[in-house]
Amino acid sequence: MLHTTNIKSWFRNEYEENYSIVSDCLAPKIDSLKRAAALPVGAMKSYNDIQLNLLSRKNDSAMGLMQVNADFQKEISALFRGLDKSYSLTVLDISDPENVRYAERNETAGYQPGSVGKLAVLLGLFTFI
Repeated sequence: MLHTTNIKSWFRNEYEENYSIVSDCLAPKIDSLKRAAALPVGAMKSYNDIQLNLLSRKNDSAMGLMQVNADFQKEISALFRGLDKSYSLTVLDISDPENVRYAERNETAGYQPGSVGKLAVLLGLFTFI
């Protein structure tokens, strides 16, 4: 279990001069760690527990697997009925390796992933501290 007092004292000892600036910014986030939900059981598994579903299809190309399945496409399209046309996604259902299902919506539209901007902010923060 992560203890916020340990993090705060480590921060204070390591970065005394910048502690007050960084602490004010991070305190709400650090305190929220105490309230974070427990990790799901699957997150605690070893990499040895991972079962790759597509090993039987290792000679297939990605484009060979990504052929639109009409029924699956209807299911996915129904999720977006009445919503803005800008929503984009592609879904590859590999739960049954012998019956891989693929669906797409606005698949060629290019977007900036939301997390890319967050990485730049974190890089700046950790460079500062």
